[in-house]
Amino acid sequence: MDRLRLLFSIDLRSLAAMRIGLAITSLYALAVLAPDLATFYSDHGLTVRDWDAPHQRYGGLSVLLLSGGAWLAWLLWTVGVVASLIFLVGWRGRVAAAVLWVVWVSFTSRNAFVVQGGDQLMGLLLFWCMFLPISARFSVDQALTPQDRHGPQSICSVATVGLLLQVLYVYVFGALMKTSEVWFPNASAIYVALHLDTFVTGLGIWLREYGLLMQLLTLFVFLLELLTPILLFFPDARLWVRKVTLALLIDMHIGFRFFLHIGHFWMVSLSSLMAYVPSDWWNWLAAQWWRADQKRFEIWYDRDCGFCRKVALILKVFFLPPGIPVRPAQDHPEIGPLLEREVSWVVVDGTGRRWLHWDAVALVMRQNILLRPLGWLAALYGWVGLGRPTYDLIGRSRGDLGLVTRLLSAPRVLVGMPGRITSAALALIILLVFGWNLAHVTPLAPAIPAPAEVALRAAGKSQFWGMFAPSPPLRDSIPIVTVVDGDDANLFLKPPRADRFDHWVDHFPSHRWRKYLNNLRIMDEVTRKLYLRRYANHACGIAAARSPATAIRIELITRQTTAGFSRTEEVENWGTWPCPPPQ
Repeated sequence: MDRLRLLFSIDLRSLAAMRIGLAITSLYALAVLAPDLATFYSDHGLTVRDWDAPHQRYGGLSVLLLSGGAWLAWLLWTVGVVASLIFLVGWRGRVAAAVLWVVWVSFTSRNAFVVQGGDQLMGLLLFWCMFLPISARFSVDQALTPQDRHGPQSICSVATVGLLLQVLYVYVFGALMKTSEVWFPNASAIYVALHLDTFVTGLGIWLREYGLLMQLLTLFVFLLELLTPILLFFPDARLWVRKVTLALLIDMHIGFRFFLHIGHFWMVSLSSLMAYVPSDWWNWLAAQWWRADQKRFEIWYDRDCGFCRKVALILKVFFLPPGIPVRPAQDHPEIGPLLEREVSWVVVDGTGRRWLHWDAVALVMRQNILLRPLGWLAALYGWVGLGRPTYDLIGRSRGDLGLVTRLLSAPRVLVGMPGRITSAALALIILLVFGWNLAHVTPLAPAIPAPAEVALRAAGKSQFWGMFAPSPPLRDSIPIVTVVDGDDANLFLKPPRADRFDHWVDHFPSHRWRKYLNNLRIMDEVTRKLYLRRYANHACGIAAARSPATAIRIELITRQTTAGFSRTEEVENWGTWPCPPPQ
């Protein structure tokens, strides 16, 4: 039992690392999405809610189904950005996770044609974050919750089991779906993947010259994913097998990013793997991270200022080693009078020097090497003469600010276990999700009850890990969109060209455009024409920004890797579409 608890426990610092990774990834993905928000998520763009319903693979509940207006997409996007920032700093972590979960399930369920694995995995991880002490470490919640400072360092619950298994499913079920001989025994899958011109990076083009290395990498990826359940849950006492496997998985995802443009999937995956980081890695890192002089810092604040104390605790959590004392200045015979005379908190550094006002703020913010750029900005802010006035303004307003912080920092329990009913419900979800994934790899798996499937879809729990399965696609396409009788400039590509392209991936505005247009290619002809009409209107809008356009011609260049791994190219005419008259 102790060994099982060890295998399914998660260090609170690992949860914090996963939280920060997911928050940064969410902000990045939302930034990439912003230029095309109305285009992809409103009825005035490329998809209409009534059209999309028969083609949605996920079926989750989506706020965006309430209205087809672009205003709702922008409202949800704004909520996502704010929630990501709150999640990043760890304030009300579970609530922020719930809001972000709604945001990402809504985007994923509104337009399946632009969804990638990173969107899907993001929602699945955020679901489990709602039931875990996701902000118990390196967070505002930790700083403002005194009773938690000496609590447990790790947690084991049904929610940790669900999270660890969800991370595992990406690899093992993804490997079990890779049934083509290009994975095993031929080991040519990476060769095929690196010839997808809408995916490959410049480094991937270089790697294509080394056939033996690509074969070895193919076997490495396939066998590592297939054996992940055994390796990550190998029951050795020091978890050495897990540590080595974790390092290899991290290297694999970094390699994916260097060789292939796969959106933010690699970022979400690296964030998810943080849940497996063992405690002794964090203990070793903490021992190496802080210098001896940094561990001698002291912070002294005004006893009568609750706001000052909370700010000092927050700065300590993010910028200073654990164990740094934060005390009322009035308890010290010298520092108390200094605080009263200078009207300033006091920070004592490792040499015994006392720092005041904004200089003390900048000093503290320079101590954590990861966040040191913030300290440099704070120092620059003070150097140009803005630091002291800002500090004085905050000091004069600390009464009002104290009221705000009291309202925002109600006492709470950070490290709590789910109740019995919640645990039973989560255990049932774990079983159903396992059955869902199993059904993708064997027809012998029992069918999930229809009501349970509807509920899982509604909660954004549907999943399919078929990237490059059963093999990487052999066909890869890019559109040629030109103005009929116009300047013949390709409206879609950047920079405009009209004939052949050496590096296709650079011409897509984002990976979501690549996903959308390749989904158009595999649709049946009737459905494709329906969506091409909307796409042509979008292209007409781009053309009209340059000069009046009467019609748009759309062609698709497709490159195919044959069974013998030679390559052919064909051009498919998707027709000429008249542009609507100007409004």
